[in-house]
Amino acid sequence: MKKSVAIVIIFLSIASYLAFINIQKNACFITLAGQRFNLDLAQTDAKRVQGLSGTSFLPANTGMLFVFDQPDTYGFWMKDMNYALDIIWLNNDLKIVDLEMGVTPETYPKVFYPNALASYVLEINAGNAQKLDLDFDDQAQLMCGSVLK
Repeated sequence: MKKSVAIVIIFLSIASYLAFINIQKNACFITLAGQRFNLDLAQTDAKRVQGLSGTSFLPANTGMLFVFDQPDTYGFWMKDMNYALDIIWLNNDLKIVDLEMGVTPETYPKVFYPNALASYVLEINAGNAQKLDLDFDDQAQLMCGSVLK
């Protein structure tokens, strides 16, 4: 009996470890001004169209990173949003090329466009960009276990 319990415990420990490794392998984080944000990636057209629309909140220190195949002036709006966001456009080198702070759901149907080409767009909770004193040309660091492009 004790031997079978020990085997089950060992099996569950190995399974938990492998699940943890898989989560870590696919996890993505971005760091801005020393603050790390866990990321949900929007890499497909369907995911980019959905974005954070319809969600009731964005947990602290998390964000959504929109990943595009080529640099462009990608526009964003607040359709079906329930909370305010900071929208940050990043170039291929992960430098901030534009940002809109405190964009509220009430701004819909206005579309916000950057003044420069971007390959990534980061959405985080409103107030974070100001709290971190983010500005143009600030550098982000991206750490992803999965391949982005």
